Amino acid sequence: MELDDSKQLNIDDITLSYHEKGKGDVLLFLHGNSLDSDIFVNMYEYFAEKYKVVAVDSRGHGSSEPGEVPYSIDLFADDIISFCLKKKFSNIRIVGYSDGANIALMIAKKYPQLIDKLVIISGNYKVEGVKKWLRNILKFLIILLIPFSKHFNSIKTQKWKYDLMVDDMGISESDLKKIIKPTLVLCAENDLIYEEHTFNMHRNIKGSFLKMIKKTNHFNIVYNDQIIKITDEFLN
Repeated sequence: MELDDSKQLNIDDITLSYHEKGKGDVLLFLHGNSLDSDIFVNMYEYFAEKYKVVAVDSRGHGSSEPGEVPYSIDLFADDIISFCLKKKFSNIRIVGYSDGANIALMIAKKYPQLIDKLVIISGNYKVEGVKKWLRNILKFLIILLIPFSKHFNSIKTQKWKYDLMVDDMGISESDLKKIIKPTLVLCAENDLIYEEHTFNMHRNIKGSFLKMIKKTNHFNIVYNDQIIKITDEFLN
């Protein structure tokens, strides 16, 4: 399934693609690496009955323009902040999945006044939180892509996406301790993020709630029916 027709908004150096539906307080969805907003179709349709739901494709993802600068979580956070300011959004609720969760954490660090509540799904605040075997595979793939990335823009963009998962994003425990917004941390039973890393995130975000979703992994957790129920209870 796909979301409704996309819209476009120019921010800084690129045009972002996004979907918007419903009325009321803004609930913003941020997808993961190499995905797009369609991954949220179930949550998007459900919450459109209660909120103005907005799902943004990160630069280089979905129908958003790739831009001309290497990717970082910091850059993606700046994109979303610019998007929200241009749309005149404030006091928003953010649901971030995987890299989208990391972007949400970076927004909380850089522009906390934008946020009302956070839902972090299978996120990591440091690269070491990603399981080592996956990081090793990604580093190997990056090495393979380097020669071709100099000649093909699509391969260059893919390399930049992989870089996001092996480069430190610039969020520390002290940054997490400064987050005072209500935060829900969700993880999969068989996640690509180390369990201890997720627990440490929870411990450092004062007053946050932690829930592990049984019989899920990093790839299917966002489709699990429990996610909608737990998120709905937290946001109310």
